[in-house]
Amino acid sequence: LSYTGVDRFEDGGGDRGAGITLKQAYRLLRQQGAQVRLMPGDSYTALSAIANSVQHVDLMVLAVAPQDDSMELAWPFLPRMLAPQARVFLFDRSTRDGEPSFQSLTVSDVLQRASSRRRAA
Repeated sequence: LSYTGVDRFEDGGGDRGAGITLKQAYRLLRQQGAQVRLMPGDSYTALSAIANSVQHVDLMVLAVAPQDDSMELAWPFLPRMLAPQARVFLFDRSTRDGEPSFQSLTVSDVLQRASSRRRAA
């Protein structure tokens, strides 16, 4: 099992406060027995840096902070990272009851989002 995480970590930003440090996150995740790779930074910066080295991802969970506008630029990097049968879940902040909710995306959905962002750029 391997885990790659992208987060601002101690940079925090916005309404998250100080956040967890990179070192704390690494220690906690390593205790679970997984290979851990953590990338500090916003979505675009981190995903553009790892898109060619993190391949065949089976599960991707995107819980993008509201202040992270860089995710719009990051969509084109995701298709090359995903395995053909990958499952992608996108955190949905627009739920009416305020309960956490995730939207399930297929690889085709991700490809569509990525191609629409490429044309806009």
